[in-house]
Amino acid sequence: MSALPSPVIRHLLDAPKDDWYVLEEDFFYVPAGYVSDGCSVPMWLWWWFPPLGAYLVPGLIHDYLYETKLYSRAYADWLFWNLLDAYAPHTPHRNYLRYVAVRVFGLWWWKNAKYIDINNYRNEKEQN
Repeated sequence: MSALPSPVIRHLLDAPKDDWYVLEEDFFYVPAGYVSDGCSVPMWLWWWFPPLGAYLVPGLIHDYLYETKLYSRAYADWLFWNLLDAYAPHTPHRNYLRYVAVRVFGLWWWKNAKYIDINNYRNEKEQN
């Protein structure tokens, strides 16, 4: 079995939240410079659903698809679940729960998601 691709991702140390990352190179659908928090999980659930590690890439791609609306919400959620199973095959039950969570609670984020890349992130930061 071949290793899954891993993009170059850098932690944004000056971000308003501790869990923001920038993609340093193009990766599948997602262009270099895209900023994401990976899997958007409330901090009190991190012990059971960590937002990083094997879950960062699926969360990053899912966030990008929500923000750009390149595909339907259903497809973005389905792809998220499949990427979770590919990157974290050792946690199939948790992967399914993450999928159910985005199906149940994701509509608000789908409607209100704002695209952030490193350029508009810097511009907003300078304005504040």
